[in-house]
Amino acid sequence: MTASTNTDTLRHALQEPLPMQLAPLMGTAFAEAGDGERFAIYTEPPEAPGRDEVLAALRAQFDAHAGALALAGDEPASGEVLDSEDWEPGQAFEMDMDSDEVCGQVLFYRLILARDLDPVGYCAFEINADETGVIFVTLVESWIRPQYQPLGLQRGFVQQMANAVYGMLGDLDARLQVAGERSASFEVLLALLQSVAEILKAGREPLGITSVRVSVLPASSAG
Repeated sequence: MTASTNTDTLRHALQEPLPMQLAPLMGTAFAEAGDGERFAIYTEPPEAPGRDEVLAALRAQFDAHAGALALAGDEPASGEVLDSEDWEPGQAFEMDMDSDEVCGQVLFYRLILARDLDPVGYCAFEINADETGVIFVTLVESWIRPQYQPLGLQRGFVQQMANAVYGMLGDLDARLQVAGERSASFEVLLALLQSVAEILKAGREPLGITSVRVSVLPASSAG
């Protein structure tokens, strides 16, 4: 948090849960394939109807792919974010107002890539915002079925991540304005997410009172 922003004001702004960005991103906006309109990326909201079936289908696909990689001697990703008991999308408080520690919130996202409404990939990431004015974004895991990987569909995950970060900034900006803040400054730190940084830096409508500095952490800092 810079000196231009009141830490107590931001601390109060972070007490109400921040909403997740739920609008689906349709394929024509990101897919390079000729049948791009058949693809969509959805944000999984907490307690979404039918998500157990979707996650089970993704888990079966992932396990089959991981088994093939293991036979070839390659190391597959863990796939742990597909276990809903261990990795739950939604909002969580880091600290509350009664604590002397840093107060903040964490948004957990799991994006589902679908082709003709059938799940074929996923992406999980976290956005951590705290009263110091830092918003830290971490890619947890991403996977697309091998036959779809050459289509450039991962750019949809990148766009959706940038939308989620900008949505959080917009919500905080609006809350600070209502609280009477005249100016605010945030630093967005992205762990090895240069493509997300490029989207955040280009073509966005300016926020009301908030200035934003976007930085990509190098590999030595992101671990």
